[in-house]
Amino acid sequence: AIKIPSGEIFSASREDVADLFQVFCGKIILSGMKDYLKSLRITHYALRIIFDVELAAYLLYPELTSYTCENLLPLEFDGLQMIDDSPAAEATALEKLAALYEKNLREADMMNLYREIELPLTKVLARMEERGVVVNKTLLKKKSAAMSERIDALRENIFEQAGETFNINS
Repeated sequence: AIKIPSGEIFSASREDVADLFQVFCGKIILSGMKDYLKSLRITHYALRIIFDVELAAYLLYPELTSYTCENLLPLEFDGLQMIDDSPAAEATALEKLAALYEKNLREADMMNLYREIELPLTKVLARMEERGVVVNKTLLKKKSAAMSERIDALRENIFEQAGETFNINS
């Protein structure tokens, strides 16, 4: 579903959405741009008009584990819930969250980080996920075992210096 400037929400084919990214000059608000990047070819120009609510939320709240509109709305708007899972409800939630997160990113002086680093990086990460990465499993297992041994040794050293054991991860 796409919400156009007049406020209308309509369903669109993948081709329609791909065309929209190529020719639309306004702002495009979405969530989870990486998923769009995997299936659509989005130009560098199009990245400048996209506001990804999920990416903005990740920058503002890196400790969260879920960045869906359903989870973000009550966090941001004092318990406000999506009325249903319709495209209209999601578009409304995206619009509210985008306005808030754009303001919050500017206030936190993170807009350049968002625009210059994170958005372009999302395109790279999408391509990596799409193509995969070659891994030498044997070497990875050896490195993993060596790192585990090193971590265990460091943990023991910490306990020894502290004179007691405790939860290092707390």
